[in-house]
Amino acid sequence: MIDAVIFLGEKADNIVVSGLLSIAAGLAVGAVGATSHRRFTVWIGAFGATVGVIVLTAKIADSTTNSGSGSHPGAVFGAFTIAFGAAMVVVAALAGRVLHEPASGDEPPALPAPLAPLPPDPGPADPGPAPAPPGI
Repeated sequence: MIDAVIFLGEKADNIVVSGLLSIAAGLAVGAVGATSHRRFTVWIGAFGATVGVIVLTAKIADSTTNSGSGSHPGAVFGAFTIAFGAAMVVVAALAGRVLHEPASGDEPPALPAPLAPLPPDPGPADPGPAPAPPGI
């Protein structure tokens, strides 16, 4: 994933494309890890998406502030980073609900409720008195 993002981003020669590729690859890898219950894969995907967000926020902070006096690129970078981070938390919470993830990652998956026990078997039905043999 990391090599693919680096090589494709370098070939595109655009920092925005690199950031978006990193976010998309991170989300894809994280989703695969979540559905297969592989915690390390989820963390690697989250790391890749976070790197993409940091790259995009740096580009946004650079393009929205000018080099003149009164500009605060650090404050803009921080504000956009917080906004993207909050959006990522919302996306993760929604994905957890859609995938029916337990509240804590250490909990075993919920098992279905056991079925009610069956009533006791009364045994074979009583056929009544045996018929008399013929000719008696």
